[in-house]
Amino acid sequence: MSYLIFILLGFCSGSIMYSEIFPYILAGKDISLLSDDENPGCSNAFRHAGIPMGILCLVFDIFKGTLPILWSLSFCDMEHPLFALVLAAPVLGHAAPFCLPKAIAPRRFQWMKHTSGKAIAVSFGCLIGLMPKSFLVFALVLPFLFFSVVLCINPHSSRVIVSFGCFLLLAAMHHAPRTLLLGGFLISATVIAKHLLFSKDSRATFQISLGLHRKQKKR
Repeated sequence: MSYLIFILLGFCSGSIMYSEIFPYILAGKDISLLSDDENPGCSNAFRHAGIPMGILCLVFDIFKGTLPILWSLSFCDMEHPLFALVLAAPVLGHAAPFCLPKAIAPRRFQWMKHTSGKAIAVSFGCLIGLMPKSFLVFALVLPFLFFSVVLCINPHSSRVIVSFGCFLLLAAMHHAPRTLLLGGFLISATVIAKHLLFSKDSRATFQISLGLHRKQKKR
């Protein structure tokens, strides 16, 4: 029963779109309306509402994944088969949020678009929540850093897809428990699917460049 409770708790936590709520309440800006991709994510909060707002949204998007996982470890066995769903629940909630239909939502929340996010920050948050029992988060941090700084992949959606694919390979090489591998697969499949859908609507071409070369070109 505890696993089902934390699956539901994680999903509901992931469904809270802080990057949509905070900019509207604190700055009067509808991030989904202002952004080209209509994504209520922290990157658009940075872009359209400023750095302080972006940092606030990023912290909450990370912690909405970290806190449910961190709490679940006090009641759940990390190697139990259902823990894979516990681990992935906040990401699934962010990608397919539970929300009231606009027809019955309170009037003061009618502005909300109830759109789903791309689930990058919350994915990091879920893996951070495993620490110190597991340091699987570094299997995701390293590819992101490598493909952002050293061998730069653009557009961003392609970088995310490659990074999450490498995350699964590194997790398998790390000999992580099967439940964490399954949870990691669910997280990666969700994020990759979201970015594949986005890349279909994007006209940006796939590019790879060395980080040093990219910096020199900007000068």
